[in-house]
Amino acid sequence: MVLLSNLYNFINLVRNENMKLYLQRSNQVMMVLLIIFVIAGAIIVTIGSKQHDESENLHWKTDLKEYNEHLEKLAVEHPELKQSYMKEIALNTYRINHNLKPISDDNIWSFVKDMGGGLSLASIFTIIVAASFLTNEFKWGTIKLLLIRPYSRTQILLSKYLVILIYALVLHVLLFISSWFIGGLFFGFEGAGQPYLKYQDGKVIEINMITYVLSQYGIDSIKLLMMATFAFMISSVL
Repeated sequence: MVLLSNLYNFINLVRNENMKLYLQRSNQVMMVLLIIFVIAGAIIVTIGSKQHDESENLHWKTDLKEYNEHLEKLAVEHPELKQSYMKEIALNTYRINHNLKPISDDNIWSFVKDMGGGLSLASIFTIIVAASFLTNEFKWGTIKLLLIRPYSRTQILLSKYLVILIYALVLHVLLFISSWFIGGLFFGFEGAGQPYLKYQDGKVIEINMITYVLSQYGIDSIKLLMMATFAFMISSVL
């Protein structure tokens, strides 16, 4: 019973700290800026994308076949790069046989992957929050209200650290959803069901595009986790 009571109190502490974080105007502005970044990226891609006519779209298979012939010649001329060329030939051949048009620059998933660069911006926002979340308690004097409550200092620090991790996750989800939705509005949702092709063990396999993009987000989040942890550690020490 005591353990359940302590767990319940800690969950309430995390919830209160989470509400406190999102009520701060600066953190709300950061989330809005992330969405503005995605909208600006969509506008830039729209302006800079090349307009292809329908005839070019209809002959993409022929273009891939000619490109494969070119790659085969390069594989003969540069045997040290043969494996790389054969991988690309296999992917192109799979697209031709399964009628999978290559992803263009103005495709919804191409845009979502490009907007993965916004994770750097999300990392900066998370570091700012991690560095200021605890120090603001001392600056505003609200740390006294936490210390007089039945929570240990370890619980207080742990709750704030968990809230920062949740905030980083929210920024990741916000970036992904806004990129997908805005990309669909600008470039259409026609290619939303297109799979990602991966060359593995000498054969081409299809991977759900959402799974692939989220895996890339997960890889990038490892770096974000380390930087946020370091920033929070420095903030706690100071």
